[in-house]
Amino acid sequence: MSDEGADALLAYAEALALSDSSGIADMPITRNGSREVARIVLGPASQLFAATSPAEHVDLDDADEIAVIAAATRALGPSRAETLHEELDVESIPHQLL
Repeated sequence: MSDEGADALLAYAEALALSDSSGIADMPITRNGSREVARIVLGPASQLFAATSPAEHVDLDDADEIAVIAAATRALGPSRAETLHEELDVESIPHQLL
C-alpha cells in the first residue's frame, strides 16, 4: 500500500484502540507484481507496523480506500494517543504484572 494508505490505516487503528472498538479496513497491496485488496481486522489489541519495501512498480491508486478509512477515523472522534510523561512508581505495581 502507499505511504498515505499506511498512515491512514495506522491512524484508524489508533482511533479504534482509543475508543475500545474494532473495525475492518480494505487496503490495496501488491502481490506477485499485481494489485490485490487485503481485508484487515483491527481492534484494541491489534499490533501493526509500517515499513518501506522495494517498489514493485504497481500503481495502487488507493485514494478511494484512503478516503473511506479517513472518514471512519473521523467518525470515531478527535482523540489521539499521547505519550506518558510522568514517572511511574514501580514499587506499587504487583510483581506479577512486571
